[in-house]
Amino acid sequence: MMISNISRITGKCIHCSKRTQGKNSDAEFLCRKCQKTEEYSGITNLFKNMDKFDFGWLVGLIEGEGCFYCKGSNCKISTGNYCYPLAGFTLMITDFDVINRFAKLINVQPKGPYYKKSNKTRKVVWSVQITGNKALAIINSVNPHLGERRKQQIEKAIQWQIQGRFKLDSSSPPRYNLPGN
Repeated sequence: MMISNISRITGKCIHCSKRTQGKNSDAEFLCRKCQKTEEYSGITNLFKNMDKFDFGWLVGLIEGEGCFYCKGSNCKISTGNYCYPLAGFTLMITDFDVINRFAKLINVQPKGPYYKKSNKTRKVVWSVQITGNKALAIINSVNPHLGERRKQQIEKAIQWQIQGRFKLDSSSPPRYNLPGN
């Protein structure tokens, strides 16, 4: 068993001065709220500064192959079980060169392959999956350029995340009341 020498230390967030934790290799501290804000603005700035051709290509790929969805992240804390609703975005494609170009444009790593090559009936699939504030940044950047069906998916995902955390009924399996259902 290997023991890590990295210890957790406390410091002040460089943006809001709130006390937060980090690893001893961190030069600067960011609280969760400021980190999420930075992630959101980072993606938003990527889209603002993107070449028009690349942006158009990206929007076309999202319109044709992308999916916006609602994800529930369960958390058990001392006061009960809670759901943290998150908006999500996924893109799954069999062409690695296409998914790799897409991932590089938005500064993420593609995941996969998802089907083994030994299974001759299916192609290998690669994906990019993003949830939370990063997904909202993508949503807000591409929404005006998408068709009606995608806009309906987007509206549902945004309403899902906006509702915030809610308590789950502990007597039954998790059931989520998605917007529009």
